[in-house]
Amino acid sequence: MYSSKLKKIKYLLFDLHGVILQNDSSVENIESFERILAVLKTDIQLASRLNVPLGVISASEDDSLLKQLYATGINEIYSHSIDKVSQAEILIKKYDLSYEEIAFIGDDILDLPLLTKVGFSATTSNARREVKRAVHYICKIKGTNSVISDILTMIEKAKNSY
Repeated sequence: MYSSKLKKIKYLLFDLHGVILQNDSSVENIESFERILAVLKTDIQLASRLNVPLGVISASEDDSLLKQLYATGINEIYSHSIDKVSQAEILIKKYDLSYEEIAFIGDDILDLPLLTKVGFSATTSNARREVKRAVHYICKIKGTNSVISDILTMIEKAKNSY
């Protein structure tokens, strides 16, 4: 259904809170966060195999969290800004991309401007209703799987189809 859009994707961006972190506060449970990092490292391996780098665009100001994300191998992390489109513009210029070549996973009202500009947009099953109405795809992932791996698997299938 989205194969033509997904074939063009060269970069996958995602928000933190509500996408990989399931609440709006800093990580309080270290064991839970370590599980999240382990899943994220698996996602990074899949992304690397597909040649689709991962990046974060978040309004988060939790520097300790962001440092741990850098340690996973995610090199593009844009934070401390509610204007996610201007943050994406930096990435687009840096890598000579177009919006059509970017996928973004977000879940909140702050994410809408970027979700409506990118080539492929997705959200979580527990996202705000307004966001669900605006995106191409709503992830239905539960348990230990991640929404990032869900989208990467879709990209892989699209790029391997004829």
